[in-house]
Amino acid sequence: MKKFTLVLACLSFTTFLSAQAQSTSSQEDTEGQYANGTFIVNEDWYGHNNSTVNFLSDDGEWTYRVVQKENPGVEIGCTSDFGTIYGDKFFITAKQEKDPGASITGGRLTICDAKTMAVMKQIQVIHTNESGKSDADSRAFLGVDEHKGYLGTSNGIYILDLDNLEITGSVSGSDNAGETGYGALYSGQVGSMVRVNDRVFAVHQKNGLLVIDPETDIVTDVISGPDTWGYGSVVLSKDGNLWLSIANKSGSGSADNAIMKIDPKTLEQTLIECPSGIYGPSNSWYAWTADGFCASTQNNVLYWNGGASSWFSGSTIFKYDIDNNEFSTFIDLSSEAWMLYGCSFRMDPVTDEAIISLYQSYGSQSYVVRKYDNAGNMLNEYPMIENYWFPAVPVFPDNASPVVAAIEPVTISGNETLSLDEYISDEDNMVAAIIKTVKSVSNESVLTADIVDGELSITPLSNGTSDITVQINSNGKLAECVVSVTVDLTTGIDNVDAENGAKVVSRYTLDGKQLNAPQRGINIIRMSDGTIKKVIVK
Repeated sequence: MKKFTLVLACLSFTTFLSAQAQSTSSQEDTEGQYANGTFIVNEDWYGHNNSTVNFLSDDGEWTYRVVQKENPGVEIGCTSDFGTIYGDKFFITAKQEKDPGASITGGRLTICDAKTMAVMKQIQVIHTNESGKSDADSRAFLGVDEHKGYLGTSNGIYILDLDNLEITGSVSGSDNAGETGYGALYSGQVGSMVRVNDRVFAVHQKNGLLVIDPETDIVTDVISGPDTWGYGSVVLSKDGNLWLSIANKSGSGSADNAIMKIDPKTLEQTLIECPSGIYGPSNSWYAWTADGFCASTQNNVLYWNGGASSWFSGSTIFKYDIDNNEFSTFIDLSSEAWMLYGCSFRMDPVTDEAIISLYQSYGSQSYVVRKYDNAGNMLNEYPMIENYWFPAVPVFPDNASPVVAAIEPVTISGNETLSLDEYISDEDNMVAAIIKTVKSVSNESVLTADIVDGELSITPLSNGTSDITVQINSNGKLAECVVSVTVDLTTGIDNVDAENGAKVVSRYTLDGKQLNAPQRGINIIRMSDGTIKKVIVK
């Protein structure tokens, strides 16, 4: 019978948390003017001014055009359709660096301090062609790890060095394969992206779902859509599965009445048809925006807007309870004067409330933002000053840090896999989205350790004790776990002695592969006197 002694200590940033001081609730960093509320990234009025970002406080107060307010003389780029916070930085993408009607040049990527909105860096051009002309308009951004991010564009995925805030290269196999003209912008573009364990998944309009190795920045697999369909966007649910909307690859806007589930470990695909009266998620490849397809952080539930005319389906938002396999209508605006604009709808990661931007018509400057609870009941409405805001997407501050709770000590005598998920928490992030990395092993002669599919895999080499430092990365915020492991190989098949006192000198699998340590199942043992034994390890 295996024994296992494991001691876990935790470091959140640079602060050591003793076992007595650890807690399952996350610490919060709520300092700064923009810590408590919701950002709304806006396309704003094309042909007249650059895009903007507004902030709605938890008290219901609006702060308009916060980038300009906090950085006089500075603006973001033209047609901003995506923003996200990673590692206390706010990454705001824009399709071009300057609106034709603007007097200030912004950037295709603007990086701000997420608490103060002070601009840290603007990148005007992502990549140029042989003629020196820009050939990559920004789409979405993904924080890959604390040192690297991916910037999706109309021409592949580019790598951002987060330490120096510079573009350093591109992901091999992600580009638009030399498309020109209209096809260069609306054929091979890359939209939404998520990271799960040791893979990044990115939706490519023409090719399907790209599976990327974030260590090598190479596309390792491509998953095509069902039949002649492509994919619209990819979402990670609380249970750790991927979900994809199904879209016409041509950018016509048509969507299938189904969603695709993909296991991020095995890449197994499951097509789930929507029942009568429920439409599939709308998509926007025709003029890319970050679709309204999203997931709850608190519950295993998906949400999206959809309709018979999927191009501009702003009247109905649907809900899919994954655990109970139940579809329902979440919010129905068909009897109101208001409609959802584009994809400007997300679920608050802490309160699980829906934040929705509404408008009346393209010719109207009347906009409001509403909050609904997760049952679809309206909680409040926040009118805005008149302007052609054309809101793109809500973005929520990341105030909580990951916390790892202490676990009981253990001892191993063979290979062991340890799941840390039940000990990790982050108030405003899914555990399924947290990335773990073995940072160091103090005594490499005793054991080796690695993270495989999100779990700590330990292989004992010799008797002794070794500390494994595991880094926890939750949306760019870090914690560390020091796992002290005692290896005791004397309780296993090393005690198999011949009658003349011979000892075990080597171990093999049934097919002749040499083993460094005992493993479950049948082990072939060679003794020092030359005899061979077959031993079953349980």
